[in-house]
Amino acid sequence: TVAVNLSGVFYCCRAVMSSMRERGYGRVINIASIAGKEGNPRMVPYSATKAGVIGLTKSLAKEVATEGICVNAVSPAVVQTAILDTLTPEQIAYMTDRTPMRRTGKPKEIAAVVHFLASPDCSFVTGQSYDASGGREPTKHPRDRSRRRNPDVHQKQQPVRPLNTQPPAQRTQNKVTR
Repeated sequence: TVAVNLSGVFYCCRAVMSSMRERGYGRVINIASIAGKEGNPRMVPYSATKAGVIGLTKSLAKEVATEGICVNAVSPAVVQTAILDTLTPEQIAYMTDRTPMRRTGKPKEIAAVVHFLASPDCSFVTGQSYDASGGREPTKHPRDRSRRRNPDVHQKQQPVRPLNTQPPAQRTQNKVTR
């Protein structure tokens, strides 16, 4: 998994970078995964390598940002490809159940994002990882919503005061001293 998913991306980027630098132009689009952002249970090696692809993409983009080279990644959620044949129905259900569209993506939908990122129109976009996820967003642990873990870090916020909509002349007349 590491050899293909991470080392392969690294060596491919290294192989094309010198010619892109000579031309002063280039587009690199790495394929990561939503699993690299969130992690998926029972898919630790895959999730870890895809997180590495995202980190590699962001780092390389910063190195070549002033040389006319844009480096981005696409992070698909579950897509109808051969990898699904290696997963259990439970693993596939875990992924599609978290997708608001409740379906797998199609390869042509991912290709459309890659097409834009590879185009000259993508001239001010670099170091990004674009989700192609059917609306899937990272989830938080249920405890994060119900209570704060460290009350010292998250102090109670003061209520927001309404904006004073009175004209300036009236504001000075109605001023209350405490």
